[in-house]
Formats: sequence, C-alpha cells, structure tokens
Amino acid sequence: SSSSSSSSSKEFTPSEASLRQALSAEGGWDGGSGGGTLASSSSYPLLFWTDKGGEEAEAKKANAAVVESSERQGDDQDDDQDDGLCEDGDLEGSVGEESLRERAKYIPLRLSFEDRKSLRLAEAALKVCNYTDSVDSSKDLPPGGPNPTDPKTQARRRQKQVKHIVALLTGLVVACDFGAGQEVVVGGDLGSYKQFFRALFEIVRRYKIMNPEKMRSTYGKLLYLMQDAASEDVSDLLGFSLVSTSSSSSIKTVHGLLKKAGAEAMLDDAPLIHYATQEILPVKGEPRHETQKRLKRKEKALRVLVHKWTAESDNGGLSKEDIELCCCSVCDNNSYVNSVCAPCDSMIELLEKYFSPRKAKIGFSLSIVAGSAEGARLSHSHAKQFHFARQSLCLWRAVLRDMFRLWSLSEQDLLSPDSPYTLKDTGQGLQRVQPCPKTYRAMQQLLRKVQAQTQTYELSTEAAAAASTAGDGSDDDDDDDETGDGSGDEDNEDDEAGNEDSDYGGGGGSSRQVGWVGSSMIHMGDHNVPNALSFIDKYNQVARILGPIVQILATLEQLVEDDDGIASLVHHGYGGLDELRLLVLHDFFTSAFDGSGAHNDFDAGSCIDGRLTSAWNWCNSLSTKPFFAMFKLAGFAGFDGEFEDT
Repeated sequence: SSSSSSSSSKEFTPSEASLRQALSAEGGWDGGSGGGTLASSSSYPLLFWTDKGGEEAEAKKANAAVVESSERQGDDQDDDQDDGLCEDGDLEGSVGEESLRERAKYIPLRLSFEDRKSLRLAEAALKVCNYTDSVDSSKDLPPGGPNPTDPKTQARRRQKQVKHIVALLTGLVVACDFGAGQEVVVGGDLGSYKQFFRALFEIVRRYKIMNPEKMRSTYGKLLYLMQDAASEDVSDLLGFSLVSTSSSSSIKTVHGLLKKAGAEAMLDDAPLIHYATQEILPVKGEPRHETQKRLKRKEKALRVLVHKWTAESDNGGLSKEDIELCCCSVCDNNSYVNSVCAPCDSMIELLEKYFSPRKAKIGFSLSIVAGSAEGARLSHSHAKQFHFARQSLCLWRAVLRDMFRLWSLSEQDLLSPDSPYTLKDTGQGLQRVQPCPKTYRAMQQLLRKVQAQTQTYELSTEAAAAASTAGDGSDDDDDDDETGDGSGDEDNEDDEAGNEDSDYGGGGGSSRQVGWVGSSMIHMGDHNVPNALSFIDKYNQVARILGPIVQILATLEQLVEDDDGIASLVHHGYGGLDELRLLVLHDFFTSAFDGSGAHNDFDAGSCIDGRLTSAWNWCNSLSTKPFFAMFKLAGFAGFDGEFEDT
C-alpha cells in the first residue's frame, strides 16, 4: 500500500497553490447546494455487513478500482481550464453560520464495516428487549401513582432495572463470544466487558444521530436503559457504569479524530474543505455534463486534501482513509441539514409569495380570533399572523440546522447522573420528567439569535408590488394576544381603513422593524416536554410535517397537466390551481399557527413549544379539510413516515 501511495503522489503534478488558484479562479463557489453526500467514487459507501470473507474483499477491491479510475480521469484534466472544474458560482445552502471547525465537534463519524456488524447485533437485541415496558409500567406502582420516596416502589423498580440490564448485557456477550458468555453466565462478571458495552452503545447512538429516521423505538429504549444504568444505585449493584465520565465514552466525531492527529487546521483549509464536502445535487434544467463537472471538481478537491494532509502528518498522524472518512462524515451532515431545512425554506418562500404583511387578499386574510369555531387560542391581525408564522418557521429552521449540537447536549443531559428524573403521569402516560440545563441554555441562545435576525423584515420588490395590487383586505388592530390567553378579542374587528403599517412600527419603504410575535417561553423538563429525548423527537417531526405539504403543492401542477379529469376538478371545484394552492396555504398558516392542540392556554398558545403543537393538531385534522381529496390524489400517505427499522 505504501508503494501505491507514493505512486499516486508522483502522478499528481499540480501544486497546492496552483490548484487552489484554479478552484477559485473566478472568486466563488459552485452553484449547487452546500455540503452533502459523497459522489459514487467514494471509498466509504454504505454497505451492509455480510462477513469478513470474499464479499468484503471484493467490495473493497471494487471501491479501490473506482477511486483509482476517478483519480486517473482527474489527473488527465488537471491542465484543461475548460473542463468546468474552475467554473464559478455561489455555494448555496451554506450549513450554519459558525465555522466548520465548531460544527465538526458535533458531527459523528460514519460507521465502518466492523461498526455495522456491531450495530446489527445491538439493534437485534434492543428489538426483543422490553425494558421500558416493564420498568416504566404502572402495574407495580401504588394506587395513588408513582411515589419516588416509597421504599417499596424504589426497590421493586431497581430490581427490574438490574434484572433487565444484566439480561441484555449477558446476551450481547454470548452473541459475540459463546465461550466468554458461558463464563459470564456462571461467574456473573460483566465489569470486565464494560469497555465493550460502552463502545457498542456508542456505535448505536452515533448511527441514530446520523440517521434520525431510523431506530425510532429502539433508540429511546437504549437511552433509558443507559440512564438507569448510570444512576448511583444501579451502577453500584452492577459494579460499573455504562456511561463513563471520560471523553472516551462520548460520540466519535470528525473534530475528535482530527484533534487526535493534531490536524484540526484541515477544517479551516478553505476553499478545499468546502468543495470536498459539498453536496452535489442535479439542478433542474442543468445538462448532465455540468453536473459531472461539479462532481469532478469535488473529487479533485478531495484528492488535494488527501495529498496535502497526509504529507503534513507523516509522523503518525492522518492517513488517507482518515481524511476521506472525515470528508464523508461532513458530507453526510451537510446533506442531512440541507434536506431537513429545505421544507422550511420552501414554506417561507410560499408564505412570502402568496401573502403580504402589508395587505390581505380578499377572502384570504391571515387574521385569527381566539375562541373561534376553528379552535384558535390566539388573536392576531393579518400582519401579526404573517410574522408569527414566518418567525416560527425561521426558529424551526435554526433548530434543525443546529440539531447535531442540540442532540449531543440532549444526550449529556439524559445520561447525567447529577440530573435524576422523576416518573410522572403527564396526561400522556408515565414519563421520565428530567431537567435539561444544557439543552435549555442552547435553545435559549438559538431563540435570541432568531429573534435578533427577524427583527427586520425585508419586503421584496415582487412582494411589495403584489401588496400594492392586492384586493382590499381585512387587517386587525395591532393589539393582539401574544401570550395566548384569549384576551383582546374586542380588538380584532376588521379595519377597513387599513392599519397594516402599525405592525411594522410605522414608516414606509421595503424594510420594516418587526418585534417578536408571541411568547418566548420554552417548555423543557415539564409535563409538556418531559426530557431532552422528547425535545429531540419533537423537532425531528418538523421536516415530516412540512415536507409532504411542499411536495404535494409541487405535484399538483403536474397532475393538472397530465390528467384532464383532475384539471377539471381543480378548475370547477377550487377555481384553478393557484386558488387551490392559496386555499391550502391560507388554511395552514392560520390553523397550524393558532395556538390550538391542547386543553388549556399553558400547554398550547404562542410559546415555543406550542407553535409545533398547533402544527401537529393541523396534521391531525387534515382529513376534515376541503382540499383533502386533492392531497390523496397527489399521493399523500401520511406525515409520520415509517416506524419499521430498515
């Protein structure tokens, strides 16, 4: 392998400086979305584990052949300035405003072949384990409910916890090594395998963070098991803790790998690192050869990084595989962030396209009144509701953009032995109510950042023109109920004179000052959001809610073009395609942001958590909407996705 490495270095003729100059010849980035998955030439494809025999060897040989072929093709075009590798553009969808070095601290490393074998073992064990069903059951609790101070209740739960934890850990050892499993069953010494258990569960947690749509039931089971095993009582009985206080038990990240090799500066090596980790997506209407040019530029940037940083870390630092693994992992993170933020971006664009805060279209005012038949708990004027929906979408986008950091902090809160939980009936069954100090502080910081960013609303030229030509609207007075207590209903009469500018703080022009609409209350560690796991799961639903709506609105146009019957239905039943889209969006931006979804104003309303609760409530009532038939014709199946692990 050393000879092939040296051969590859000799074949690479351009110096780092010349290639940097070539890559940024026109001073910009590529026109595709930033971040993302690696091209087909990746030497780290996501392959399922079979065994360590011939199939794995053949796969590695095939991958090596593909990489070698792509390198030869890239070297043949190093001196060709017309091959598209130097083409300028903007790196759209830049993932986060913070530096890549900071983001990399929370980006998990992609799993290796050996990791995937361990992952399947742990997944199979967790699937058949009924830990939470048994431990968090109300059968053995006293009639008055769970009593944390009751010695009998504590002893009964502790016995179940230890029994199930020991059974699971013993089964994992037996499945890996039958002889070692026999010794554990006879001697009961699980402590000597604690590093194995920690490494195994770290793989499961790392995989879940990288794939939030997977393990939707087994992941929570694992965290609750580790949470109990980390408690002082259970760890004393086990003789060890599954959660170590050292950094070795944390998730393996890109930054951690580079820091260990003393090569964190690679994350600041712009523009190479940005090109090498860029997501290459086909652009509508773009010729295939243009997409291929962008792929080749990405592959060339990756080769330059490998050439430079393996040469600079010859003293036992980074290997070629390490650099490619880091770039692949950053690509995966960029791809995830872009995919979950795209629905938020699309909904914000649709809101600004079809509605204007300055003037409401006839019959499509966004104003809502608390106590109305639709179940609204807020009273907002048209302009206030416009900004309330827009600010909520911006907040959701910020949370999803920073999800990996929030996820890391959530696991730290959940597995902290200094933050015990209380088993309570929150109205949705028994829940583990636990303080989340780290996650709460991070969420507060994000909220303040979004509030500062949305203080000024830039009205685009198109929106301003649409607002000036829109029909007479019915905006409400500026005095609304921002806390969702139902007060101020008398201020929601139609204002024919038009007081839209009062919601901007007065003044003309396209830039207006807008305050934060609604409450800034963050529910976390109470009966609304019991713990950090509930918080993570709740915000993972945002893309599942918005994605189908955006997709169906885009599909309707093609349906109308392809089917005359559907075109007639849309025309006669809804007044046309634009009217149908406007009907769907108007209903969503009013009913999904009206504070509904709970039985009181504290659990719903305009608080940070209540905004998402209202959106859930809208999804639940979709079947009663007049446009539901069009959703079904467009292929709508549901918002929740699949629970089956695949």
